[in-house]
Amino acid sequence: MLAYLRLLRFANIFTVIADVTAAFLVAHGSLQPWPGFVGLLVASGLLYSAGMVLNDLFDIEQDRLERPSRPIPSGAVSERAARVLGWSLLIAGVIVAVAVGQLWGQSEGNLRWRTMAAAVLLAVTIVGYDRWLKRTNFGPVAMGACRTLNILMAASLTQVDFWWEFSPAVWAIAIGMGTYIAGVTWFARTEAKLSARPGLIGGAIVMGLGFAILGSAVFIDPQWQVDLGARNPWFWPGLLALVAATVLRRCVMAIVEPAPQTVQLAVKQAILTLIVIDASICLFAQPSRIHYALFVLTLLAPTLWLGRWIRST
Repeated sequence: MLAYLRLLRFANIFTVIADVTAAFLVAHGSLQPWPGFVGLLVASGLLYSAGMVLNDLFDIEQDRLERPSRPIPSGAVSERAARVLGWSLLIAGVIVAVAVGQLWGQSEGNLRWRTMAAAVLLAVTIVGYDRWLKRTNFGPVAMGACRTLNILMAASLTQVDFWWEFSPAVWAIAIGMGTYIAGVTWFARTEAKLSARPGLIGGAIVMGLGFAILGSAVFIDPQWQVDLGARNPWFWPGLLALVAATVLRRCVMAIVEPAPQTVQLAVKQAILTLIVIDASICLFAQPSRIHYALFVLTLLAPTLWLGRWIRST
C-alpha cells in the first residue's frame, strides 16, 4: 500500500484540494452547488494522480539509474500494474468531470460541455508532458498549463455566455498559479543531481513572476475591489510578497549551494506553499467567511504528516 501511495505522490493531493477549493470559491462565491464542488475535487484528484503514475512509468529507465528506490524500478509496483492504474485514473478523471459538467454545469445552451473541454485538455497536457515534453524546454510550460487548466476546470460551472468567459480574478489565479508551477518545475528539473545555477535562477524568477500575476487580481477584478471594502488594495500583494519571501529565501539557499538536498528542500517548500497561497485566495475571495481559508490552511497538516513517508517529487 505504501508503495502505491508513493507512486501517486499522495502527500501532494491536498494541494489539488486547496487549488480546487480556492478556484471554485472565487468563481462561485461559495461552495455551492456542493455536489459539483465535490465532483470536481474527485476529478482533479484522479487526473493529478494519473499524471504522477504516468510520469514514473515513462521515466522508468532514467529512474533505474538516478532513483532506483522509486516504486516501479524497485519492483514494489510492476510496470503492468502502474500502466493499468495510470490510464484508468486518467480516463476516470475525465468521465467524472464530464458527469459534473452535465449535472451541475450551465443549464442553458451547450456550455455545460466546457467542464469536459477543460478536463480533456488537461488530460492531453498531462500525457504530453509526461511522455514527450518533460525533458524539453517546453516541459515547465506544459506543467504550468496543467495547473492552469485544473483551476479553470474548477471554475467552469458558472453561468456564462462564452466558453472562455471567466472573471478577471479567476484568470489571474489560473495564470499566476500556472506560472508559479512552471517556475517550480524549471527549478526542480535536475534536483536528483548537482543543479546548474542559471537554471535555478531562471526558475526562481518565473516563480516570482507567478506571485506578481497573482497579486494583480485585486487591481484587475472589480468584485475583489468591492470585497476588500475599506482595506488598502495593496494589502493583498503585500501578503503575497511575504509568502513569496519565504519560498524565494529557500531558493536562494539552493542557488548558493545547488546540491540535491538543498534543491529538493526548496522544491518541497514551494509545493507546500501552494496551500498557503490558496488559503490566502480564499480569505480575499470571501473575507467575511474566514472558515474557508482556515479549512484550506489545515490541509498543511496531512501534507506534512504524509510527507514523512512519501516524497513530494
